[in-house]
Amino acid sequence: MANLCSVGITFYSEKKESIEELKKRFEQIYYASPTAESGFGRGWMGDYADAYFPQYGHDKILCHGYIAPGEFGKKDKFFFYSVSSETISVARMGLWHHIVKDFYPDVKIAYVAEECGNGYYVKWDEDGLFYRDEYCLSGYIPTKSGEFEYLDEMDIHYWSGDFETLQNKLDEVLPFSFAHSSDICETENEIQAKLDGYESDEDEVYINIFRFIE
Repeated sequence: MANLCSVGITFYSEKKESIEELKKRFEQIYYASPTAESGFGRGWMGDYADAYFPQYGHDKILCHGYIAPGEFGKKDKFFFYSVSSETISVARMGLWHHIVKDFYPDVKIAYVAEECGNGYYVKWDEDGLFYRDEYCLSGYIPTKSGEFEYLDEMDIHYWSGDFETLQNKLDEVLPFSFAHSSDICETENEIQAKLDGYESDEDEVYINIFRFIE
């Protein structure tokens, strides 16, 4: 199977009733019996395609993924419903875009997606409320304490500041110095060259730095 892309999606509107209606309908579909065998289990996108667009159905709409129920809340002037999703290879936002466009026209969508196998890191958040992360780091690195740590277990795995500030955070953790650069590839390559001198019994020592693309 192709790699799975992790996606966070937030539907939001100033109208509370629109988000409540969307949430209620989404969860009804989620807990109903599947409309077909998919391999994705409960929450398959095809069930939503069949419910909202029966004239087309899952045979004519790309449905390579599923979503899970999430959180209802309010942020600033917006009411929101956030869900998590996994899709094949990339974010599959077309179905959700058309559902919102045709059934909830006052609702907006924000999302963030990552599929590390292909270096795929994207987001869309036009109001800057839900997905403020600018960078994603992955890796297994030595630290000043003499231990090795996975970056996804540290507070700098996701970073919403500028690139210079991110490099300063890495300075605080790594047991060696590196030249700060405005270029992600240059910074990553220099750090990796120095990491190549370290060995760990647990895992390969490495670092990857990605920027979320809008």
